[in-house]
Amino acid sequence: MKKTIYTIILSASVSFSALAQGGRDAMPFMVIDRSPATLAMAGAGSATGIGAAWSAFDNSAVLPFLSGRGDAAASWQNWAPKGVKSSNIGAGAAMKFSGKAGVSVGAAYQMGNEYTIYSESGTPGGSFKPSDMLVNLGVGFAVTDFLSLGVNARLGSQKLSAKTSYTGIAADADVLYRKDALSASAGVHNIGTKVASAYSLPTSARVAGAYEAGAVTAALDVDYFFSGGLAAAVGVQYSYNDMVFARAGYHYGSAGVVLPSFASVGVGAKFAGVHVDVAFLLGGTLGNTLSAGLGYAF
Repeated sequence: MKKTIYTIILSASVSFSALAQGGRDAMPFMVIDRSPATLAMAGAGSATGIGAAWSAFDNSAVLPFLSGRGDAAASWQNWAPKGVKSSNIGAGAAMKFSGKAGVSVGAAYQMGNEYTIYSESGTPGGSFKPSDMLVNLGVGFAVTDFLSLGVNARLGSQKLSAKTSYTGIAADADVLYRKDALSASAGVHNIGTKVASAYSLPTSARVAGAYEAGAVTAALDVDYFFSGGLAAAVGVQYSYNDMVFARAGYHYGSAGVVLPSFASVGVGAKFAGVHVDVAFLLGGTLGNTLSAGLGYAF
């Protein structure tokens, strides 16, 4: 009985990594949007280049189309405080070497709530704080003036207890079309190894599109997960003189997908290359999630 109690306590404590009830995939933290700018659009914007510093987490095919030479940023997230809370930090950078190619890098580390370890006899025996980590590398290159390809590779690791840890290797591949105000991309994300020889990563086929009409950019991303389930995000950004930004969006997650449904709002400001972005999630188990970031575009 006491062993059962220990198991229940441990399972409940480490379940911060299972971001949605009914999720079927291992290492679901791989699908968290680390960019406060696109998270404010509910995760939409994979085809836009908004939040370019975070391309290694998303779509490096945008790199040849960056308006500047590069972008670097860091972010902090207070993730799912109404549910199974974690605190996340991350950093990303992207650079375009010419009009033909670019590279991106990124890393993230998230920490769950500390829990007490109990022996089979029910005696407290210390504590442990579960954690997840991602390291990413991406490249993008132009095929023509309006078509590009991007590939990302990532290593994920997860520590659920002092004696339980896992690793997984995944990759993304995207093709992006951009002509005038229209952008569209298609690809496969998080395709890779099984975790503990049994559990699949959150692999999805993604299509994304965006349209820029003056100061307004509208974006739509749709993911079909190979484990079953559909996720779709629609978001909009309004830019005033490319200095002040207002963003909002809605993410739909069907039963069994990693991220449940939520709405989002956010703001941003940019001056002399320095940009600050904030996102806030509304509704469901991810409600009250706060993400803030600081970056420099050059």
